[in-house]
Amino acid sequence: MVERAQPTSRAGFRHGLAPSRRVPLPPWWYRALTGALEPWSARWGQEQDPAAIAARRGRALPPADTWIHAASVGEAAGVAPLVAEWRARRPDDGILLSALTPGGRQALARDLPAHFVTAPPVESLGAARRALAPRSVRRLVLLETEIWPAWLAAALERDVRIAVANARLSDRAWRRYRRWASLFRPYLARFTAVAAQDALDAERWTALGVPAGRVRVTGNTKFDRSPACAPLADADRRAARRALGLDPGGVWCVFGSLRPGEERWVAAALAAGAPHNLRALVVPRHPDLWGDPRRRVGEGGPAVWLRQLGVLPQAYRAADFAVVGGTLEAYGGHNPVEPAALGLPVILGSSLENCRAAATALRTAGGALTVADPGELAAAAARWAADPVARAAAAAAAWRAAASLAGAAARTLDWFGESGLWAPE
Repeated sequence: MVERAQPTSRAGFRHGLAPSRRVPLPPWWYRALTGALEPWSARWGQEQDPAAIAARRGRALPPADTWIHAASVGEAAGVAPLVAEWRARRPDDGILLSALTPGGRQALARDLPAHFVTAPPVESLGAARRALAPRSVRRLVLLETEIWPAWLAAALERDVRIAVANARLSDRAWRRYRRWASLFRPYLARFTAVAAQDALDAERWTALGVPAGRVRVTGNTKFDRSPACAPLADADRRAARRALGLDPGGVWCVFGSLRPGEERWVAAALAAGAPHNLRALVVPRHPDLWGDPRRRVGEGGPAVWLRQLGVLPQAYRAADFAVVGGTLEAYGGHNPVEPAALGLPVILGSSLENCRAAATALRTAGGALTVADPGELAAAAARWAADPVARAAAAAAAWRAAASLAGAAARTLDWFGESGLWAPE
């Protein structure tokens, strides 16, 4: 059941989060700049998709009680567990999903086919107002680090309650947002709830302007995608290899979400693992960046490159252990729990700011190794390729650590409920 939008004025704050007063707008120069750029910005990165471009201009959107927004594929991975828990508690809520990038929308549509998936309004006050004005949206839930002043101002004008799930501020984002804190603070001060990934993220969101009483550490809902029963069975692994057309023998290492510059690490691992029949299954983060075959090290020999979107989960199911991309060079790292949840031991580089809590849990449990350079990766890969007993022990530890991180969706919605996200209006 979709709630009816109630008339509001820009002075109204029915939710009790702030005194009744006019919602501050972004500075005139910000409104002028984003407004002038709106026609171009609406098309940027949308692959000439007319539906996405219309949505970016704030048009052609369905009604909904709750709008859940993620930026791209990485953030979108946390939406399905959150929506599943939401549906279990509030089955009648109308939920609209959005992601900025085409890849993010594809991920949402794949994970949640029963829900309408769209693009968010472009960052201009006009587009944001058009997106919200004819809707019945009462709650806006943002994933991770989506702070857009015009959208937030337009939402608060209509008394929309705003919450953040999986809230984080990476080292790079923290420097940028802290510099512009005065732009964001008037809106962050009126957020209903922030569910942070870890204590450092909670501290940063508070420092940026969210009242401390509205911030709580609840974890990362991405980790709720972990299997609840047992690690992947050998029969499932063999089936995954058949489905991908892989040699059923050998020891397979998946390089998941590989980023540019990290191919040299693949070469080092293959060279050291050759005596132990080590094979590599490489799944790059952005397949379109790897069109030059000279960059695809080992292809046609000990390495298979999968340059399609959406194949990483199946690739992990086919592997014996994993190297998580984005951790080897200075990208901040991708999700190490995804392979660990299948019972794969994990090798990580030293760039871990995007996955601090998960990396710490896996290393502490003995399910992950951290390496500093390609030589260390080569030695670690050769060791796990040659020693199935050590590999199995690390696999069991990885799965236990992944299982211990689950439950964030329930904790997040507990916090949202306690904070008044669904309080009577």
